[in-house]
Amino acid sequence: MKSLLLISLVLFLACEVKQDTIYGCTNEDANNFNQEATYDDNSCEYSYDGDWEGRTSQERGFGLTIKSNKITFFNIVFIDSISLGDSSDNCSAGISAHIKYIEENNLIENNTFDFQYLSSELIYEFSGDFISTDSAIGTAVVTDNIDMCTTGNLMWYLTKQIDSSG
Repeated sequence: MKSLLLISLVLFLACEVKQDTIYGCTNEDANNFNQEATYDDNSCEYSYDGDWEGRTSQERGFGLTIKSNKITFFNIVFIDSISLGDSSDNCSAGISAHIKYIEENNLIENNTFDFQYLSSELIYEFSGDFISTDSAIGTAVVTDNIDMCTTGNLMWYLTKQIDSSG
């Protein structure tokens, strides 16, 4: 009887309980965290709402405002530029772009964004990746179509500003 009980116990312990894999977001900080998920399928979605500030590779100020995961404002402080043509004198003052409202809904999807904004004189091209819920990196190019100047490809980084009002 003891040997039958021992064999039953060994067989029970040797059996592996097969668990179905449940795909989903396993990060508790994500908006779509799935506590039942056993395998992270990279589907996590985050809220990036707030004010973001940082610097460009030219050590100039850069900022974004995000609401409902849409970029609603951006700000780039005076940027050094280079000529796109023969009129290099026009580019010596650089390109200045301060607080621009973005009318389009530039939605952040899959933790990245890529958009172009056109004004009467300037073309702004931005792309970026959120590397965490409070930091982002990317590139920007600003082109002045009237003076034929460009910033070239600027690298930038941003950090989310902490709301101290509450």
